Amino acid sequence: MKFALAAVVLALAYYLREILLLVFAAGVFAMAIDKPIDALEARRLPRWLATFLIYGAIFLIFLGALALILPPLGIEVANIAVTYAPRIRDFFGEGGGASALLPVSFTLAGLIQNLSGAISGGAERAVQIFFALFGGTASFIVLLSLAFFLNLQDRGVRRFVHALTPRARQVEALELFGRIEAKVSAWLWGRIVISAIVGVLIFLGLYLIGVPYAFTLGVLSSVLNFIPFIGPVIAAIPAIFLAASQSLFAVVGTLIIFFVVNQVIEGFVLTPLLMKRALDLNPFLLLVALLIGGQLAGLLGVIIALPAAAIVFVLVEEYLRSRG
Repeated sequence: MKFALAAVVLALAYYLREILLLVFAAGVFAMAIDKPIDALEARRLPRWLATFLIYGAIFLIFLGALALILPPLGIEVANIAVTYAPRIRDFFGEGGGASALLPVSFTLAGLIQNLSGAISGGAERAVQIFFALFGGTASFIVLLSLAFFLNLQDRGVRRFVHALTPRARQVEALELFGRIEAKVSAWLWGRIVISAIVGVLIFLGLYLIGVPYAFTLGVLSSVLNFIPFIGPVIAAIPAIFLAASQSLFAVVGTLIIFFVVNQVIEGFVLTPLLMKRALDLNPFLLLVALLIGGQLAGLLGVIIALPAAAIVFVLVEEYLRSRG
């Protein structure tokens, strides 16, 4: 009987996975924003005013980032399309060349041109792409609304956990949630700050040695920094390709920059400094979580996979500690 009930629950959860993922994403977002709101509330600001101020600041930062990043990014990607897409098309041309090794026609050149058009289309197109990551505008509004109302209440996320927990386990569950909230929030903010710093350092380094499209490569490095091991390697490939079009010095310099920034500065300076109160997550488990998230729910699943893995890690850690 229990097995049948568990099977029904799992089947229902899979059927409703998009809704559950939205609720989970809203909870994680609210969890990350809760600390700044609590800090403002501690300065005797009303909870509702602190919530509006933090969400307003996030909105303004998002718009400002679009205004600063999109114009140069669109110009650089468009230049890449014009300069390098014909070479890629020739290399992967139909009827010969590398395309003979591929089962289908390779259209990387067209992909680059489409990407440049999307980025250079401005903030409106970028916002559409951003919404699409969360399943569309409606889903994003639902996610943001859920997170906002959780933050608007005093200890709203805790109350939500409290309501879902059996009465006999409520005290234990809230204590566990407090530890999860502290560690996961520190880990998320730490990763965001580290990725931003890595992107800026990569941009400055490549710009100083004359590698073209350094800004685009810096943005790419910042985004891919969230993916352990593989992300920095993927970000380095186009940088090396573009550096090779300049000189051997540029190639060597690019390799040194990526090694120093990703291995030395991030590994020995940024991570110990910013992540000392966070989690030490196994990179292999993070990669597995990304694959599972992508398979279950596409891009939204990939985005949620990292905080989900962090929460599971804390739960396992607490369970092993209680057993030991």
